[in-house]
Amino acid sequence: MKLSDLYQKLSIDERSALAKRADLSDGYLYQLATRWRGKRASLDMIKALAAADDRLTVADMVSEFMEDTEAA
Repeated sequence: MKLSDLYQKLSIDERSALAKRADLSDGYLYQLATRWRGKRASLDMIKALAAADDRLTVADMVSEFMEDTEAA
């Protein structure tokens, strides 16, 4: 599952818990999930997010965050 899809389904508390498990701030999780100002996760961040929630997959998130670079 892509981060943007999961983020929309989570409650505020669940978003905060995911951020904590992935060792990032709630605000940065929001920026990544909404692609705020073109934010993209590094491979290390993708791996941390996938480890923090079983619904997230490395393959889906790599695809999600590479979409903009393929169009350029």
